[in-house]
Amino acid sequence: MKPDQITSLAPSPDALRRAQSLAHARKWTDLGQSGSYLWGSCQGSGSKAYLVAVDTSDFASKCTCPSRVFPCKHALGMLLLFAGQPESLPVLALPEWVGEWRRSREGRAERREGGITNNEQGTRKVEGNPRNDKRINRMMLGMQELEVWLQDILQMGLAELSQQPFEYFEGVAARMVDAQAPGLAGLIRALPGSMAGEGWQERSLSQIGHIYLLLKAFQKLEQWPEDFQDELKSLAGIHVKKDQLEAKSGISDVWEVVGKRTESQDRLEMQRLWLWGHHSRQFALLIDFSFGGGSFSYNYMPGTALAGEIVFYPGILPERAHVKLPVKVQAGEGVLIPGKSFSDFLNVYANALSINPFLSTYPAWLSGVSVFSEAENIILLSDGGKKIPLHPAFQRSWELLAVSGGQPLSIFGEWLANRLLPLGILTSNYRWINLS
Repeated sequence: MKPDQITSLAPSPDALRRAQSLAHARKWTDLGQSGSYLWGSCQGSGSKAYLVAVDTSDFASKCTCPSRVFPCKHALGMLLLFAGQPESLPVLALPEWVGEWRRSREGRAERREGGITNNEQGTRKVEGNPRNDKRINRMMLGMQELEVWLQDILQMGLAELSQQPFEYFEGVAARMVDAQAPGLAGLIRALPGSMAGEGWQERSLSQIGHIYLLLKAFQKLEQWPEDFQDELKSLAGIHVKKDQLEAKSGISDVWEVVGKRTESQDRLEMQRLWLWGHHSRQFALLIDFSFGGGSFSYNYMPGTALAGEIVFYPGILPERAHVKLPVKVQAGEGVLIPGKSFSDFLNVYANALSINPFLSTYPAWLSGVSVFSEAENIILLSDGGKKIPLHPAFQRSWELLAVSGGQPLSIFGEWLANRLLPLGILTSNYRWINLS
């Protein structure tokens, strides 16, 4: 069992981060394994330890904790522990409670052979009406609470909201995790970060509006076309599994790796890799997670190219993708992305927003960008003389000035919160410089 198999099971990055803290033998008692079954006890916040069991043959899990997220952090933590330290779970006879769970699962499997189970009937209903899905109903209830909270903070006012401690937002985010809407939880956790620096009022109000628009659209889920439903589900935290993507046909091309960005939170790292198809002439985004210094599934570097097939996740504007193996990694053939002026890019971005109003990042390839130093700050100007705002997360602005040598640059990056986060440069003599 590999850690990346476990990461694909997690309902959110936050759930993975919490599970990582439990991937230590000292956090557990009564550990054991027999065949494909793992079990143990994990002390929670209550007086009694939680009983946790996992079947590694299909990753089904059982836990006595009150979480409504599946799999819960305890089941994920046990799987991570087993992947890293299998010797910490001795081979023993099944405890009675695990044996009872196994017999119950075997009974359901036998009934399935004779006809359609209740779960299968539920799945068929979901295809006709998403509200019949238990998870979606749970998410709807959580969103009702979130809507009340959003109305309360608007009545509170941005000035008072900006003075609230992190715990104020974390409590609501945790409620969204319990409601199995980790995507909304992530948006709420990002709110405090939007309340810093110049123009914070506009950014935070925009973020609040973004959350409100998402939950109102989700509350009318069954009214939207299928691709828009897929987009809303993904934003809220319902993700298509990779094995489902493997069964679909994709786009074969030579995919140039043009940008890379990583984010860290505690021991959890997220990697974003941008690809450009030489023949399809479109961008694709690979998102990957790593824990505790582990390696990423996608170990591709800017300047290389992938000759193979990728499959896009469903949505309105396909962007996130999955690489189907095998794939040939080779030296890059040269960056052939047609750069745009800043004005043209803003028009393209505005059109993308009209199709998908929930866009949070967008690939930006800008040509004719001049770099200047002004009062110890680096300024980017478009070929039309318009200032291009730099994202505060970018820490290599002086390198832009040094590389430019007074000549215009072509810059690739992410357009994030109406600011540019550069990821790479194409110099006037066609030399590619990675900024990640």
